[in-house]
Amino acid sequence: MNKRAFISFLPCVGFSGFALAADTQNRVKFELTPEICSKDSPGSLWGKKLEVDSEASSEQEQTRFHEEYEAKLREWTDLKQPAAKAVRPHVTKAYMSAMEYIVLDVHGGLIHVLPRFPADIEWHIWNGFNLGFAEHGASIGRYTHKMIAELLVTIFEAYAEPYKKLADSQSSIDDCLKALIEAERLLPQQGALYFRTHLVREIRGWL
Repeated sequence: MNKRAFISFLPCVGFSGFALAADTQNRVKFELTPEICSKDSPGSLWGKKLEVDSEASSEQEQTRFHEEYEAKLREWTDLKQPAAKAVRPHVTKAYMSAMEYIVLDVHGGLIHVLPRFPADIEWHIWNGFNLGFAEHGASIGRYTHKMIAELLVTIFEAYAEPYKKLADSQSSIDDCLKALIEAERLLPQQGALYFRTHLVREIRGWL
């Protein structure tokens, strides 16, 4: 099979999440584009990349991939769903406050994963606005701010070292909820529930 045929064949075996190109050394490489990022989550696309490029499995490469994904998808979101621009800073602040609380205050030692979270946040923003905050029948929970705060406290009590005090980390919980409330002021009720649900799912993944 020649190079042209090989490049044409690859999308048929599950790697269609990437644009294909040949570099100067005649190797096949995969390039993210804004449109491609809009069709799949960063975790899913990262998994597909590793299927064909296992050498890219370093922590640094994973972080670079997520940063590129976030930038490309944000470009697509702003083009297709401009209303998301006003909501993004508040949603990002809410989610990142929660993740920094979990990663830094509770678990510690996982700071290298923090730069990857904006990619997941942007996926939630794009997907929410694109689908009108309705996920094709997927369950959107009736979560409250109190429930989110209690879940964050539960994670602290379950995993934080005994010498750590919840009071020292309370400001992160407060920042999360304040930012979430600011975002919800710009959203319909279904949008508010959508972002609460995905925030809970992100937090719950650390239990």
